[in-house]
Amino acid sequence: MATAVTGVLVCGTLFGAGAAMAAEVELVANGDFEAGSEGWSAEKGGTLQVIDDGYGGSQKSLAIVGRTATQSSPFYNVKGKIAEGDQLHISAKLKYEEGDATKGFNFTLCPNNFDGKICKVITSVTATKGQWASIEADFTATTDEWEWLFFENNWTPSPTAADIPDFVIDDVSLTVQRNTASLLPEGSFEDGFEGWSTDAEVVGREVGGTLSLDTTNPYEGDSSLKISGRENTWSGPHGKLTEEIQKGATYQFNAALRYDEGPETKTFVFTLCDEGFTGDGCSRVQEVTATKGQWTTFDAEWVAPQENYVWGVFEVPWKAAGEATADDLVDFQVDAVSLVKTKDAPEEPSVPGRLAVEDVLVKPVGNHNPINPWKFGADPHGLVWNGRLYVYATNDNQDYVGRDKDKYGYPTSDGQYNVTTLNIQSTTDMVNWVDHGEVPVAGSGGILPWAGRSWAPAAVAREVENPETGEMESKVFLYFCNGASGTAVLVGDSPLGPWRDVRSEAGYEGSKRMLISQGNPIQFPDGMWLFDPEIFVDDDGQAYLYFGGNTIGDAPKHPRSTAVVKLRDNMYEVACGRAGEESCEDAVKFIDAPGMFEASSLIKHDGKYYYSYSANFSISYEEGKYPTPGSIPYMVSEDPLDFQPEHYKGVAFENPNRFFKDAGGNNHSDMIEYKGNAYFLYHSRTLGKAWKEGTDTTYPVWGNLRNTHVEEMFFNDDGTIKPIEGTLDGPEQIENFNPYGKIEAQTYAWQKGTYFDIQKGESSTVFPEHNNGGNVLLSRIHNNDWTGLSAVDFGDDGAASFTARVKALVEGAQIEVRLDDPEEGPVVATLPVDSEIGQWTDLTSEVSGATGVHDVFFVFVGDSEDALFEADYWEFSPAGDTPSSFEGTLGASSVLAGGTVSVSGSGAQGVVTVTLDGTVIGSGKSNDQGLYSFDVTVPEGTAAGEYTVTVSDESGSSWTASLQVLADEEPGGDGGGQSSDGGGQQSSDGNTAPGKSTGGSNDLAQTGATAGLWALGAVVLLGSGIALAVIGKRRRP
Repeated sequence: MATAVTGVLVCGTLFGAGAAMAAEVELVANGDFEAGSEGWSAEKGGTLQVIDDGYGGSQKSLAIVGRTATQSSPFYNVKGKIAEGDQLHISAKLKYEEGDATKGFNFTLCPNNFDGKICKVITSVTATKGQWASIEADFTATTDEWEWLFFENNWTPSPTAADIPDFVIDDVSLTVQRNTASLLPEGSFEDGFEGWSTDAEVVGREVGGTLSLDTTNPYEGDSSLKISGRENTWSGPHGKLTEEIQKGATYQFNAALRYDEGPETKTFVFTLCDEGFTGDGCSRVQEVTATKGQWTTFDAEWVAPQENYVWGVFEVPWKAAGEATADDLVDFQVDAVSLVKTKDAPEEPSVPGRLAVEDVLVKPVGNHNPINPWKFGADPHGLVWNGRLYVYATNDNQDYVGRDKDKYGYPTSDGQYNVTTLNIQSTTDMVNWVDHGEVPVAGSGGILPWAGRSWAPAAVAREVENPETGEMESKVFLYFCNGASGTAVLVGDSPLGPWRDVRSEAGYEGSKRMLISQGNPIQFPDGMWLFDPEIFVDDDGQAYLYFGGNTIGDAPKHPRSTAVVKLRDNMYEVACGRAGEESCEDAVKFIDAPGMFEASSLIKHDGKYYYSYSANFSISYEEGKYPTPGSIPYMVSEDPLDFQPEHYKGVAFENPNRFFKDAGGNNHSDMIEYKGNAYFLYHSRTLGKAWKEGTDTTYPVWGNLRNTHVEEMFFNDDGTIKPIEGTLDGPEQIENFNPYGKIEAQTYAWQKGTYFDIQKGESSTVFPEHNNGGNVLLSRIHNNDWTGLSAVDFGDDGAASFTARVKALVEGAQIEVRLDDPEEGPVVATLPVDSEIGQWTDLTSEVSGATGVHDVFFVFVGDSEDALFEADYWEFSPAGDTPSSFEGTLGASSVLAGGTVSVSGSGAQGVVTVTLDGTVIGSGKSNDQGLYSFDVTVPEGTAAGEYTVTVSDESGSSWTASLQVLADEEPGGDGGGQSSDGGGQQSSDGNTAPGKSTGGSNDLAQTGATAGLWALGAVVLLGSGIALAVIGKRRRP
């Protein structure tokens, strides 16, 4: 992730007198390139590169290389930001190193079609080779049609190399003066500070401190506002808003701040709060790290997440009363303060017509990446639960929905990390995925309304003690970051919830509702981002939380900006400060990862701990010592608390831009073992790139709208990771898909044109625990749209019927079920959607010719240009008799003591119980179709040898199988509690802790179908007496 502004739910409103002013609004959000090149693109040829050659004291600049035309240049989109008559100011630095001794460069503004009559060269400069040249001019906008700013040489139709040298730019700023009202009291402080206060009777809380005008060293003009005698972290200037904040509107905040005593650097925050200064009612607008003795500027574009703010407050990161030190209470000054609305909230979206982006085939048949071809999602993290892999992600799709879009449906601006939800997808075969919709985490309507953002999820499942009953219960703990300010945690009964705010339930208040925050459990270094959590449970049941990021400390080589702590057994408290625990200062172990930036991840393999992370973009590569910029390096240690430079092993994965041109950016990944294989989850920007290439949009591939990929990964014999390649092929399918039983309609390997919708208040038939009662539907279905499933095994007898639960929106639609190709494949079923308009109905048709293994496509046909219908689930029924006898399988023939093995089968009645030579080791409940699937754990300390597993149901029926229990040193295990052939799951991958039985029921499908554990004709009995489902690895040529 990268840091962004945060916001939370607010209430209450009172307003003071207004203050009109001329506000200077910055139109270029990323003109110093210290954080990369997001927002910039090479629209006319060439390649952009962020390089280590900044102007003045800065580190970075933006280079354009490989130019092909005089207009080959860094471009920045300013569509809708400039109005005719606006007064603007441009300033920038430019340098070139090769070619003529001097060279002319222009700063130009153009419309989208680059019409020469509307394009305007604003100013020109003659640069000297090897020296920085300054570009600066004031001008008046002559049109509303300018959309692109860029730098160029004088135009020539056939340029030589001397005409188009490579060049770099830095410190690019384009500002516009707007005569508008700041929503804060007058912020130049030339005539006093009316509207600003620290008086408890005025503000409504004890603030502390004295305000005064300071004329010794103002930022601009003759005076600034000084706060002295501060008593707590929130002792700062409080300015009463002059008018109401509009939810969803965009605001520009600017200010300058300075302090002259105390630590060399210090973090300061500008916050908006409700009248009562409640935790739920305050939103952080921007956080900056100031340097002692220097003015530091705030400059943030901020979208209001709520309404009813009353006060704007300058403060430092919160600490409880009495805990603040002298360094927290330094005097400081503020100047040039303004908060200006730049854009009204968008109107409530109506259901749009067909969009061009919907016709783009993002994921051709045969490709297995991206995971979801219709949905943005970043920072993926995997969780294995009852034989199913769940992938959580930051819901960038929420940011996409909130963006303005062009006529093609393509966003006209980049995402702003305004994300308060997480998305979830799951699979059992690595190719066919179920879209489980979104978890409403933060903000209004969220499970944690006091949180402002939900980024970078990490999940783990384990048994914990119920404090009321004393019994052990399986729970899922879902960690996420509340922006960069801290890490929080939810607890759920399953990977899909329902979710609860476990720390608030435990009595924590204020910022301590977060598991990690500033001052909780320690005072972290200024500038350290307390985000990007990773959760890991070791074989002994000890849980570890990794978090942090940013280029601080000895950056870029050794920022030491990430850390790890142990958690208590309850999974929501840091293990420090109590009897038998370390002090909290000692319990926080900082990680010295070379070139660290963010995105911690940890996996255990062959008894060792592999810590991976995202490298910063300022690091210079040195083999064996420092990684390439923006890559995923890794370290290997024998201690999960100890990662030092000597543990560095190299780069596991380069930046996605290496594999997908113009689809890179920040990097975030997760490594996980599943069904005997190791997988690498990461994000790229291939969805946005496909949309751009598939339409005539002129907007760039935005950096903050990312989508999730997965690759299989491999370890070398010496334990190092074989370099991972980013591909569109993705991993192989590891088992065939079972079609019998209900299948969520938004289950897919491929799709074209469809989307998803969440039906609030309705339960999913296939996943009854779905997202606190929401049901995800397949929607926006138009003529010739389709979805597809890979390697569906109908068995030798084949399918007899096809049923769909649908809601017709027009008359005359139908579903064609095709095999192997969505356009030319044979039709094995045709289902008219002839039910009553607007009513949910189950419709059924016969199936003919569906036997064996095929790709299956649901093709939607209708004469209307409008959406045809919505779909909830599909269901195939088998030809021949459905097995009713009580049968099942073990997921492995051998397992380590303390390891887990899956038990699954059909024909059960009620609760299924598993014993190992007569000792109960687990149980689970069968579903309505008699299917069951759950994990059991062989007790730690079980002697090596061959045992009999007996599985029985409530009717008294049973079946048995042999299971070989291995000692740790025997072949077949890796010391991590995993069954020898991948049928079990490790606690280190986020599953039940060793020595504890799962004991939970499982109604989840094995491959997206309620009856997914039974593939007719695909079960055979082997000589060992263990029933195993026949599977196959397969890729479409």
